[in-house]
Amino acid sequence: MNRRCAILNGLSLTLLATPLARAAAQQAERMYRIGRLASTRASENTQTILERLRELGWTEGRNLTFVDRYTEPEREQIAAAARELVDLRVDVIWTGGGGETPQAAMAATKTIPIVFAIADDPVRLGLVRTLARPEGNVTGVTSMNAETEAKRLELLQEILPKLTRVGVVWSPVDPSGTAVMSAAEVAIRSQGLQLEPLAMRRPEDLSDALATAKKRGVDAVMVLGTPILFSHQRRLAELAIAARLPTISPWRQLPEAGGLLSYGANLREMFRRMADILDRILKGSKPSDIPVERPTKFELVVNDKAAKALGLTLPRSLLLRADTVMR
Repeated sequence: MNRRCAILNGLSLTLLATPLARAAAQQAERMYRIGRLASTRASENTQTILERLRELGWTEGRNLTFVDRYTEPEREQIAAAARELVDLRVDVIWTGGGGETPQAAMAATKTIPIVFAIADDPVRLGLVRTLARPEGNVTGVTSMNAETEAKRLELLQEILPKLTRVGVVWSPVDPSGTAVMSAAEVAIRSQGLQLEPLAMRRPEDLSDALATAKKRGVDAVMVLGTPILFSHQRRLAELAIAARLPTISPWRQLPEAGGLLSYGANLREMFRRMADILDRILKGSKPSDIPVERPTKFELVVNDKAAKALGLTLPRSLLLRADTVMR
């Protein structure tokens, strides 16, 4: 009887000790710090990254914490914010917006890993030596928007066979603006079409830009894929509708807001892959060993209701290819 009691008591102690041991292990789990450096607040993309990190076992407040530094898209402010994150000794810096944010982080540290999400070519910006072998302490994902400007022009020509004059909304104050504008210009000129630049230096310029497009008789408008323009898709859609101008963007937010169509990298997939890179680095991988991710999924989003309002009939072949058709 005494032996039986001893066994039962031992089991009881073991059962009690197990949750206590588990709790102690959880308390001892390291808290990693991610510094977020961005010149735009793209909450939808941030949420995608956080969702994927949770799937990978990272929970804010348990083993992960974030130190945010959001700034205006001005180089001096971004550089100061990057230095703050370095001084706070975060484990990794995640940058969003344009190429200026990873560039500022690179200038601030050569040791803390940096993971970027940009629209531009990271090799041209000097962030990595090659996409396959980044070297240094920087890697990330890129939508390579400049490379798909020709495809967006091709879609406009498919919808508007008589297209002759193309308005191009771009941002000369965005560091990646010139490169993307050059790609669009090459595509437009190579088709024998006329280019009408529509510059946006401040948000207030958008209204004048679309009014200028209408006044100068453009047949359609291309919105270029630079970070500063990302947060203005709804406003651009409203202005395009009011001016009755067919408009294409790299981002689905434009047709979702009533614009005609979009074609570009699937941002949700892109930012999930950014989270995968963050996960690998937090688990010990070096940025130099992680190739830069390029888009593997592109999406075509068409707003058929907008087409009808513009008096356009979308080709059946285009509707069949579309990933999403809004009616």
